Amino acid sequence: MDPRIQEIKDLFYDDKLQDAYKKFKSLEIEASSNPELQNLIQETEEITILKDDLKEADKCLELLSDLDSWNPIKETENIAIFSKSSENEFIIRAEMLLDQTIFPALSLLNEIDLLPSWIQVVKSVDIIKVISPFRRLLKYKFNLPWPVSNRDLALNAFGLTIPENNSIMIILRSVPDKFLGNDIPPPDGGDVRITMKTGVLNFMKRSETQTQVSFLSHADPHVSLIPESLLNWGAKTGIYFFIKSMEEKAMGYKGSIFEERVAANQAFYDKVHSVLSEALGE
Repeated sequence: MDPRIQEIKDLFYDDKLQDAYKKFKSLEIEASSNPELQNLIQETEEITILKDDLKEADKCLELLSDLDSWNPIKETENIAIFSKSSENEFIIRAEMLLDQTIFPALSLLNEIDLLPSWIQVVKSVDIIKVISPFRRLLKYKFNLPWPVSNRDLALNAFGLTIPENNSIMIILRSVPDKFLGNDIPPPDGGDVRITMKTGVLNFMKRSETQTQVSFLSHADPHVSLIPESLLNWGAKTGIYFFIKSMEEKAMGYKGSIFEERVAANQAFYDKVHSVLSEALGE
């Protein structure tokens, strides 16, 4: 293998996506006049995923910068829920001003086995494969009302820093039947797989004690027509309680099981602290 492609792959698996992309762009210039190198690039799945991931990150930043095209559904003192109309897809957004630093919220999301204990709509989550420290393949099962009951979701979930936005972004993307050599298990009998077209959690540092949390989901549950009542349930109940529960757990981090998990997995969380410090000075 070309050592420059190997370097890009190494950076990819070290979660240094922006650095990997810079190396790729330099190599792409040479590849424009080198068919053999061009073929090697096209055959490298990590480079294809890298390009798609960063394109998706740009798309998410653009979507999050726009509030005017969203319909407000529910608002409290520090949480606002929005939706967009669609006949057969969920397009929902939440914004929350959290009086806490980013780290506790990230620890909640990292402890995969505990997600069903605080996210009402999640029945179970299985880790299909840990690809890198900040990238996992996950399979969710949901507790959803009729007619979208018995749904699951297979995701490529990965994190990256957006220093220019003072934020940490977690992107959630549906995966095909095979991803980086890993077979993605099919839905259990009778379950229907949701397609996550766009999913993002963005944690923007507002101050030393405040974080702006943004969640956006554009998903197709594969129902021919979603009743307005179900969309309202998803926005007002499912998403609101997800965000509200995140707030409660993050604010109660001290002395919690999440703090215990952090202490028990010090090497990983030291890496998280290092990334936060380098990207956000936190």
